[in-house]
Amino acid sequence: MECRSEHRILEEILTKFGQVIPDNKSTHSLMKRFPKKVGSDWVTCLDEIDQLKDKKILQFLCSQQSKLILITNNSYFTDGIGERIQSRLFLAEVEFPGYRKSELVDILKDRITSEHWVYTSNHWHSV
Repeated sequence: MECRSEHRILEEILTKFGQVIPDNKSTHSLMKRFPKKVGSDWVTCLDEIDQLKDKKILQFLCSQQSKLILITNNSYFTDGIGERIQSRLFLAEVEFPGYRKSELVDILKDRITSEHWVYTSNHWHSV
């Protein structure tokens, strides 16, 4: 599932906490339903963080004392998040080497055999 908006990320996290999210709930109402100060037992991992539509979700998650793992291919990501949010994050950069061709082939084979995929509009989609 792609969760690029603050609203979709909150929906996904709340669902992981076992909450049922009715349709048409506002982002603000989802924030109110969020567990208060979840603390050290909880880590949120956000992949492709540079693709977020609104970076305010980072500020909200920090205010909930969530530990964050932020993954991006954009080494300049922090330039665009603003000082207020950046001051709440204690960032440590970890760089991973790129995949070799054989590793990519293995990953793709694994994904194709472990999930159902459909090719539409020039893109593969998991169903």
